[in-house]
Amino acid sequence: MVPSIIGNFFKLNKDIFLSSFIVTFGLLLGRLFGFLREVLIASKFGISLESDIATILLTIPDFLVGLIAGGALSAVLIPEFQKIENMRLKINFLIKSSIFLILALTLICFFLDIFSLNLVFALAPGLEIKSLIIANKYFSLIVWSVPISALVGITTAYLHSKNKFFIASMSNFFFNISIISCLLFLNVSLLNALLIGIFLGAFTRLISQIIFIKFWKYQLNSLFKFSYNRDIFLNYLKVFSSNIIILIFPIISRALSSKIGGEVYLAAYHFAYKLVEFPLVFTGSVFALVIYPKLSNFKISIAEFRSKTISFGFLTLIISFVLSLFLYFVSKQYVEIVYNRGQMDHNSINTILLLFKFLIFSLPFQSISLFLIAVLNAKKETQLPLYINSISLIIFIPFVLYMAEYYETISVALSFTVIQSFIFLLLVISTLKLLYFNKIKD
Repeated sequence: MVPSIIGNFFKLNKDIFLSSFIVTFGLLLGRLFGFLREVLIASKFGISLESDIATILLTIPDFLVGLIAGGALSAVLIPEFQKIENMRLKINFLIKSSIFLILALTLICFFLDIFSLNLVFALAPGLEIKSLIIANKYFSLIVWSVPISALVGITTAYLHSKNKFFIASMSNFFFNISIISCLLFLNVSLLNALLIGIFLGAFTRLISQIIFIKFWKYQLNSLFKFSYNRDIFLNYLKVFSSNIIILIFPIISRALSSKIGGEVYLAAYHFAYKLVEFPLVFTGSVFALVIYPKLSNFKISIAEFRSKTISFGFLTLIISFVLSLFLYFVSKQYVEIVYNRGQMDHNSINTILLLFKFLIFSLPFQSISLFLIAVLNAKKETQLPLYINSISLIIFIPFVLYMAEYYETISVALSFTVIQSFIFLLLVISTLKLLYFNKIKD
């Protein structure tokens, strides 16, 4: 009985599982090289001032990749691409969206550049003045990679709307292999090599998708004639704001670790959280990414929407819970395999291990939360994740400061896991209300 039900489930959703396999392969390759990037930085810098600066420099592009892979642009643009049946009109919409985005982000980057020293201080309040000045010199240049990185969000949304997941899932691979190559082969200082690698990676992943789309084959017209769509704009702002809050959590956590534990704790928390981020891509992002175009399609029935949400939600929860338990029990081996090399000493390894043992239990909560946010966004309930994440962020900082009185350096990791469980609970309640008590929006 049970094997037949499971077999039937896999048969009915074979296209989703096939797409998930393709996405998993691409993301695994990207994350693997992201891990190699972190290992390379850790082995060359250790837990030091330089590794703190490298962490700050990687914060902006990593932040954008998270926004692109999960986020606001795909959530808003995929349904719009699906509504347009004419290919020429699709490509025109893609290019118009790109022009508008690059103009808006260029203006934002101008202000980020002006206030770069304040941003660096916010990201790493534990750094001394001399260290802040060095970090700011590089950071003010890094912000100009933002418009290039953000354009990938639009091309990714277009590819996902056509169920073409492979080249989009390779985005992180192209970015990370560029940084690794620069760190290994450029005959310049390591921080300069990192700077060059970030820009090279941003261009490489964008060009890879442009070549795949081949937009030049279609007639382009009225590219600078824009029409204002209020619903798209408001949904974009809601999803964008919600995703920013999600991505800000680890950044704030690193900053608080630096404030509570001192300079080296910024890098220690960063390295520990990377060990959680690696499996999170597969336990949380894959199903959310692959199933979103199907759930957001206006042709899907209410019964199918409920069925896919519940079945894939449970599958996400089971996989992430089992994996988190496994990684906890092999945490010492896991941390040592990744970081026990180069400039990493025994005390540094133990610090990362201690933080990881608390952070790993956030994995199931984050995984199912990512999936449920995709479900709510698919039916344009974009305000719910925004409210939930905003409330959680407001609670998080005072909660960490309170916990620091009792748990000191582990307070941030412990508080992060507790807050993620709170977000998970509120999203479950909101999704159940949508599925069974509210009228589902078309």
